[in-house]
Amino acid sequence: MQQPPSFFHRTLVGLVGYVMEWYDFAVNVFFAATNVELMPREIRCTGLAFSYNLSVGVFGGLTPMVITWLTAYLQSPSAPGYWLAGACLISLLTLLFFVKETHNKTL
Repeated sequence: MQQPPSFFHRTLVGLVGYVMEWYDFAVNVFFAATNVELMPREIRCTGLAFSYNLSVGVFGGLTPMVITWLTAYLQSPSAPGYWLAGACLISLLTLLFFVKETHNKTL
């Protein structure tokens, strides 16, 4: 019969989960603040809704098909990582070349 997890293991898992929740919170706060700065005030709500839903629809809708094709084409179980790396590269390039600094500007 298997022993239940010890107090140490339960505490460790709880602390790791707590740290991950704070990290998630920090990422979401950054995401919200950055998105607000990207759009002019006159079209902020519509612009954010449209851009967010379009990107989620495109990447969320195409991801299963692209990963299935990549895995079959490359014969590699790490093919989903290539798709994720490509999405990260697109995000990084967008951040570096298209997002303007708004420090000390009226939004």
